[in-house]
Amino acid sequence: MLLILLNTLVLIMAPPASRWQSMALEELYAPFEGSPIALKFESISEQEWRNASSAHDPVCGPAEAAGTPAFWSSRYIGGPDGISMQHYWDELKSFQRQDQVLYIVEVVFLVFFIGEMVVKLIAMGFLCERGSYLRDPWNWLDFVVVVTGLIDVAGVGAGFSFLKLFRTLRPLRAVNRIPELKKVVKGILDSVPQLMRVAMMLVVFLIFFGIVGFYLFRGRLRHGCFYEEAPEEWVETGAVCDPMCTWDEATYDVASVSCRSLGNTTKQLGYYGIMMSWTCMPGQQCLCAGSAADEAACAWDDNPNTGIDHFDSILWSVVAIFQSITLEGWVDVMYTLSDGGNSLNVPGLGIVFQILSVMFGALIIMNIFLAVIFDGYSAADEGSEGASNATPAPKGSSLGAAVGAGNGKLSGDDGGAAPARPRRKLSGDDGAAEGLKSAQPGGAPLGMSEERAAQSLPGWRRMCVWVASHRNFDRFIIGCILLNLVTMMLEYAPQRNPLEDIPTPGGKDTDYLAPAHYWTLFGFNVFFTLAFIVEAAIKLVALGVRRYARDPLNVFDFTIVAISTAELLLDLLVVAGVAPRSPIPPGFSALRALRILRLCLLFPGTRRTLLAFLRSFGAVRYLLLLLLLAMVIFSLWGMEFFAGYYPKPWFNQYWTSANYPCAFADVERGGFEITWSEEDGYPANNFDTFWGAFLSVFVVISGENWNEIYYDQHTATSTSWEKRGFALAYFIILFIVANLIIFNLFIGIILDAVNGEEDDDIDADAGAAVGAKGSVDDANKPKERMYYYSFGSYKMGDESDTTADGPDEVSEPSVREPAAAARKRPRQSHPAPSSSDRSLFLFSSDNLVRRGAARLVAMPAFESFIFALIIFSSVLLGVDWPGWHEDYWLKRTIAGIDVALTAIFIFEALLKSIAFGFLNLKVRSTPSFPYVSVRSTCPAYLASGWNRLDFAVVLISIVSLATAGVKEVAAFRALRALRPLRLIARSENMKVVIATLGAALPSVSKFLTVFITFILVFAIIFVQMFGGKLGYCLDPLEMYSVTPGVSVIGAQRVSDYEECMALPKYNLTRYDTLGERLTDKEDWAETYRMFTEFPQWTNPNYGNFDHVGWGSLLLLEIAALEGWPDVMYDVMGTDRDERYVSPFWLSTAQANGELGTEEHETQPYMAAFFFVVWVVLGCFMILNMVVGVVLDTFNHMQNESAGLSMMTEAQSDWVKAQKEIIAKRPLKSPRPPSQPWRMPFYRLVSSNAFDVAIMAVICLNTAVMCVDVYNPDPDSTRLARTFADVSFYSNIVFFAIYTAEMLLKWCGLGLRQYFDCWGVFDCVLVVLTAFDIVTTAADSDVLPFPAPMLRVFRLLRVMRIVRLLKRAKRLRTIFLTIKVSLPGMLNIGVLMLLLMYIFAVFSTSFFWAANYTPGNFGQTTCIANASAGEVQCENTWSTQPAATWHGGAPVAHSATLTETLPQLLPCSYYRRTALCANAAACVAAGCDAGDGAPFFFSAEDSNWGDNLNRHANFENVLISMLTLFRCSTGESFNLVMHDLLPPDWGDNMLRCCPSCGPVVGYDEDGSPVAESSCSARMGSGFVGYFVPQFFFWVFYVLMGYIVLNGLFVGIIVDNYTNIGSENKAITVDSIEEFREAWLKFDPQGCLTIPSHSLLALLQSLPPPLGKAVVAHEGSAAPEGATRLDLLTWINKLDIPDRGGRVHFTEVLNALSYDVAGVPLPLNDTTRQMQRSVSRSTVSAGPAKPTHNVATSYIATRLQQRWRGHVGRIDPDGGLAALRRASDEPQERGASLLVMARRASSMTLLRGSSTNQVAPTT
Repeated sequence: MLLILLNTLVLIMAPPASRWQSMALEELYAPFEGSPIALKFESISEQEWRNASSAHDPVCGPAEAAGTPAFWSSRYIGGPDGISMQHYWDELKSFQRQDQVLYIVEVVFLVFFIGEMVVKLIAMGFLCERGSYLRDPWNWLDFVVVVTGLIDVAGVGAGFSFLKLFRTLRPLRAVNRIPELKKVVKGILDSVPQLMRVAMMLVVFLIFFGIVGFYLFRGRLRHGCFYEEAPEEWVETGAVCDPMCTWDEATYDVASVSCRSLGNTTKQLGYYGIMMSWTCMPGQQCLCAGSAADEAACAWDDNPNTGIDHFDSILWSVVAIFQSITLEGWVDVMYTLSDGGNSLNVPGLGIVFQILSVMFGALIIMNIFLAVIFDGYSAADEGSEGASNATPAPKGSSLGAAVGAGNGKLSGDDGGAAPARPRRKLSGDDGAAEGLKSAQPGGAPLGMSEERAAQSLPGWRRMCVWVASHRNFDRFIIGCILLNLVTMMLEYAPQRNPLEDIPTPGGKDTDYLAPAHYWTLFGFNVFFTLAFIVEAAIKLVALGVRRYARDPLNVFDFTIVAISTAELLLDLLVVAGVAPRSPIPPGFSALRALRILRLCLLFPGTRRTLLAFLRSFGAVRYLLLLLLLAMVIFSLWGMEFFAGYYPKPWFNQYWTSANYPCAFADVERGGFEITWSEEDGYPANNFDTFWGAFLSVFVVISGENWNEIYYDQHTATSTSWEKRGFALAYFIILFIVANLIIFNLFIGIILDAVNGEEDDDIDADAGAAVGAKGSVDDANKPKERMYYYSFGSYKMGDESDTTADGPDEVSEPSVREPAAAARKRPRQSHPAPSSSDRSLFLFSSDNLVRRGAARLVAMPAFESFIFALIIFSSVLLGVDWPGWHEDYWLKRTIAGIDVALTAIFIFEALLKSIAFGFLNLKVRSTPSFPYVSVRSTCPAYLASGWNRLDFAVVLISIVSLATAGVKEVAAFRALRALRPLRLIARSENMKVVIATLGAALPSVSKFLTVFITFILVFAIIFVQMFGGKLGYCLDPLEMYSVTPGVSVIGAQRVSDYEECMALPKYNLTRYDTLGERLTDKEDWAETYRMFTEFPQWTNPNYGNFDHVGWGSLLLLEIAALEGWPDVMYDVMGTDRDERYVSPFWLSTAQANGELGTEEHETQPYMAAFFFVVWVVLGCFMILNMVVGVVLDTFNHMQNESAGLSMMTEAQSDWVKAQKEIIAKRPLKSPRPPSQPWRMPFYRLVSSNAFDVAIMAVICLNTAVMCVDVYNPDPDSTRLARTFADVSFYSNIVFFAIYTAEMLLKWCGLGLRQYFDCWGVFDCVLVVLTAFDIVTTAADSDVLPFPAPMLRVFRLLRVMRIVRLLKRAKRLRTIFLTIKVSLPGMLNIGVLMLLLMYIFAVFSTSFFWAANYTPGNFGQTTCIANASAGEVQCENTWSTQPAATWHGGAPVAHSATLTETLPQLLPCSYYRRTALCANAAACVAAGCDAGDGAPFFFSAEDSNWGDNLNRHANFENVLISMLTLFRCSTGESFNLVMHDLLPPDWGDNMLRCCPSCGPVVGYDEDGSPVAESSCSARMGSGFVGYFVPQFFFWVFYVLMGYIVLNGLFVGIIVDNYTNIGSENKAITVDSIEEFREAWLKFDPQGCLTIPSHSLLALLQSLPPPLGKAVVAHEGSAAPEGATRLDLLTWINKLDIPDRGGRVHFTEVLNALSYDVAGVPLPLNDTTRQMQRSVSRSTVSAGPAKPTHNVATSYIATRLQQRWRGHVGRIDPDGGLAALRRASDEPQERGASLLVMARRASSMTLLRGSSTNQVAPTT
């Protein structure tokens, strides 16, 4: 094990990149000939290498100019030729020395591993013996690793470079050496069969949607928008456009193609009409995205992301969809599909396609992976707990035994109720007295009292014990912890002025804080450090070292004290001037804030939560080790695959093709082409070093932006077709193994820990209740009556029922007896209504007004009417657009309707208040007031929470109407969006969901307390380490360059901030909506300066760590896993010591002159460490525990609604299984035809071979459809033509096969039996396929319908894949899980839709004008003609009748709009056209010749940001809902939120201004007034920051974590556990096996079979329900059960015999009850179940059975024996006796039954006990 660990460390700590080093060595070895091993140890001189290099092709080494390696001479100081080349040569020789050392180390380790293998081979044998070496699969891993390593070291595998990959598997050998880790792996492998079924369903889903996407979107993503920056120099904007090309569907002939929006004919209208496809902005052209060619048939690589995201083939369609269902990049795919259009020309089809794929793929199928993992772990964990309680311990291994080893009780976690008053403890489990005992030197004698133990201590120790045990000392330490936390939160990085270099209150010596502030914090730090030192010393003295170290909290405190003491001493040395700086990073001092966790242990709720959190850590320790091993292996693989393909890595900025030509040439000879440009930036996620690869793998495991890492590796490694799947295979395998399996298991363990914590809460509450109540007299306690299943029905009994007759039967009348008795009792007279029963203090119950109001409210039509009005008013909220002018007719109409609806709702509230009282009144049903239930009390109006919600919404409507013209409270009107919440009160299903959310809040709050504690601690750490270090100099025009680092000018150190502020200022030319230049504004200096004057110093848009507030919010976003890699990589480039220095990924030493003389030292490893720790703690652990709380609450609510909450787990499982059994009916086989000529067809179509053949045909058909490839010119290549022909002719062949199948079934089964659900589906597919073939062969001109409809029919081919689900029995549990989950998911989906609509109305009200650009809403349309120098503009919302509406909405409804608003909009279109060069044209249009972008500053000719753009915005309710759905999946929701923050956040000031919004009104003079386009138009103060963040965080937590990751996952997990789980005694597969076995004896599904067939049925039915013999592979065939065993078992089953037949439900119930049945308590659920069981056998006949099957069988045997006996003694007399018996069947049968009951079956059947064949008669 030690050797494996050392070998792994060598692989990790090898030179920066093993593959990069081997590639660099090619530069040294390439000029020579010889074996690699010989060259490895050959001493090569510099001159020999130069001479050999000059003769080599290509010449190795850096390019030389005039004998001087120019590039390398700039690298080193001094520059003489020999010195520069010597450095280059020294670097090559250092690589050779490293290679030699690594080779020797490799040989040494290999020798040890070979020795281990040889010893095992000698001891165990090689293969043939039992238990030999290769009989163990783990030894196979060792054997392969050793053999491949031997081949590699020997140098004989030069042509098999892939053998090097096997050495990366060496860390996996550790699994075989750690038993617990081996158990974890075995547990995962045990789940693989079920995971494979889910994977099969996933593959079917991907292929189905892939084929649909192929037919809809093939070839639609190859064009993009370009602008001409210089003549013939086109720059891509990144937008996908629709060239509107029409192709010949049969031939794809390029010659006949017509494109209406391509090249010079580009429409340049943005979204085009109702099709909503993108046609580029004015001045842009639609060209091939990669090559900028003006062609209709673009290349494959012109698709987005270097040809990855597209639908031009089924394979890449599957890749795009798989990427989408991982919820990474799905939004980008959706937007490109929307812009590129579709083959059916249906608007929004791409959006619908992506949403459906995400809903089904991400929310259902991907969550089933989690359900399978969670179910497997839960079952294994329960098994391990049961096994751990047994003695001796089991020899088997399980997943739960391994990972559940940490589930034991932690220190202080007694599982009981926490004391109301916590007692101070000196150790985790023992109190002060125990500490006294152990504090005595040598230990106190056994039995010594506490007083004597205390007296035996020295006086100074007794004093320490007294102090440590005193409550005031405890309070003092707690106060120090709290004050220490507060003082650390007061540390911050002062915000620098973005425009002027205003000095901070303090300098570098005081960390830029005010001296008083800094020294105060320093003094508090000294005080608290000394206080904690004293505390640790007192405890050490009082307890002794051994007792003190026994408590983990004491060890933790001591560690923090040691770090704090060392840091304090070093800080004092720095203050004294002895040391220049502290070597301890500043963040480590903040670790003392972790003491706040001690306070969480003082409160019962948070204590249990924290202990559950720690328990989950113990549970996952071996899984974390497995995850670490997987990350190491995948990191090493990634280094082998992708290292060295990026020029200029951080460890060698001169790794380029110019300086290592031979190495780069060798790469290309190996089949790869390095396509990453040397001018492009070095990607942050790379595999050039182990730590870089390790971090990249961790990012992929987290699931955030893993697709971007894949894009980079794909782009860098190859563009050849043969290598396209290289990076794809690696990342797909990595994501499946690490994320879907291991990470889901990690989450499953966390969820199980939460369930355990909840169980502890229940046990604690129960224990507290029992303790408070005291002992209970069991003798006086009535015995609980239980339901027992016996003889085909449930009987009632109790625990003491041990009689032979069993429990009493519960008949139907007895169940209903209480209700009948209640009806027979005389009705009590109602008391007379009291005088206080007056609603609103006016109306008594006899009042006609009140009775009329109650009568009206009680009418169902009234509630339906109110429900319809609520829906209508909710729809109006979405229609009422805030951009309409108040005089617009539609806005006035909506306002009038709103007044009327508000009046009706007020009237409704008044009616209910009159009928039931307003506040405190409770109404009872009386003869004079019979409008409530007789047995209930109706609460007052406001006594109901739902009515309070209704009343609050009504009040909001009243206030909004009363303040309609007051702008100061206009935001209050947005609260009208709560009106749709009233719909929840009218839906019982949504009430249950809301109740679940409400019930989860208390438990969630406990986890949030712990989460906030961790956030504060890490925020303090990040502020101390990275506060003030993320800012940069914002220079929009890029006129200046600020080099990152600190400039040393004499004795002065100049930061980047000071350098930025020293740059000359310039103003951007910007106009507001009304055409006024911002710099000409009167209040420019106060209001508009920040929008025009640059450079400015600002923080990045993702946030900063300047103080605890911003740091906490950014950490919260990182915990949500949104954009966290970008933040981490920026933080890794921050300066170690200096604030206000821009981040840069290289330090000064690494940059090799790129930073000049700037001093910059990074801290990448420390930053990455803290980020990874926070992601693991904050996201992987705590947030997933919050999701677990929601899941647990949901399951609890489900059990309560099903009546299972008070049952044990076994009882609830049996109730669920019983419901499933009752719902099952026998299978039916088709009836054979009566005509003889049809029998051969019947036997054919009924055979299994026929089904298998059709299944194979369907799979083959699917495979043929998957090889179809889109190519606009099929004749250009032979392969493309072949694909086109195969696609056409194969469709005809498969059509013939399906037609033959249909006809054969018609003949064999008949039409009536054929046309069931699947038959109708098959027939429809055949008909549509025939229609598809006919229309494809016909000329498109003669089609009776539009050509796009033909594509719809072709698209239906994909429906053939659905037929796989009919015959795939392996998928039936997964399919059934999805089927059962759909109704519940529909309810949650309706609630989700309702909540999104409410939030959409909110967001539209607040953010509709954010980042507005004139023309966004279509009020003006301009077309620029660059050739003529003209611009044509028209107002699309003019009041003139001839005006044309081009889309959008009227922003200002005025007849003088054209004259009022200056037509400066065309200036924005000049920026990318030649018109800007024409000064006259610009002036004529109202613009200056130098004006580039008067309204905006961005490359997209608009004010849209990077995330708040034309696709994702809040212009109207529909777009808002789409944006919010994207945010609910977590797709960059925080970045959209950042774009909505005030203008002083990041660079938001470039996209908005206070008067750059739309015009919606006029001032008192009638002049138009422009709104603000900045966020919620609430300024830059607290409100401007609070509203967007509060809105988005509430929405994301509610929708993202509770609804999507909570309730949706809860439904899937719960239904899979009940249906698809294989870890229950009775599974769906077991029931289906019974139905299939029953089918053999009851082909027509008549529900009964002869009693004598039961033995044969049980012998053919496999376990657990039957006794069939199942031979396992590799084992001997087991012996079957004897007839005696079977009859004994049948007698135990007690199955009723109904006239010689047995019933399907009774047999299945009896078999299931024997396996998993338990007694059930009496409640409504079990009573209903008992009635359902009784009703399920009504079809068996009215006769009540009197005996069971065993009795009938024994009677039959007795009769046979008697006949034989009589026949042998007196044949004639016996015959007469039998005849007489036949004349008296009832008496004779009764006597035989009596004899059978009295006889012993053991004695009667002893003679045939060895017979294993069931009787057939």
